[in-house]
Amino acid sequence: MGRMLHVTTVTGSRVFMIAAACVVLAVSAAGCGGAKDEGTTLRLSIWGDIQEQRTVEDIVKAYEVSNPGVKVEVEAAPATQIAGGITAYEQKLIVLMAAQDAPDVMYLPRDRYEFYAEKGALVDLGPFIEKSGGIDKIPADLVNGMRVGSGIYGLAKDRTTVCAISVQTKHPDEAWGLLLRVATGAR
Repeated sequence: MGRMLHVTTVTGSRVFMIAAACVVLAVSAAGCGGAKDEGTTLRLSIWGDIQEQRTVEDIVKAYEVSNPGVKVEVEAAPATQIAGGITAYEQKLIVLMAAQDAPDVMYLPRDRYEFYAEKGALVDLGPFIEKSGGIDKIPADLVNGMRVGSGIYGLAKDRTTVCAISVQTKHPDEAWGLLLRVATGAR
């Protein structure tokens, strides 16, 4: 007789707790960097339909033209719901964070953005905003709605999507420039 496969169901709250544990582990190890990269490559993680992907790719091309020497790799994942109300995109993101391989810039669901900020997974954008004066390009209500405590950890791309920078990035200045372009739709 063959072996029996035991299947365990994971409830929504358990999935979220597992996800939370992975984010905490990822953030704890974020300061343990390796050797410096040759050249600058940024990873941008998004979700969306083919039109969204094309729009983002156009923005990325314009960013690369105005930032010679910086290459952006766009990683798209489906936003389909899986167990526990989490999306396939977010599940992939959590796994990447836990593996210390988070993208530099990422979309986050607005309803979960605060969770990532509170866990220390995101860069506080306040210093970048002050230095660049780029805040005028974004409606104030979308920036103020991004406050978590005394920091701003993302910019609203639209009413349901936030763009943020991972604490794991090795290129925060370049990541800021990319985030600003993607959030505002500037080409």
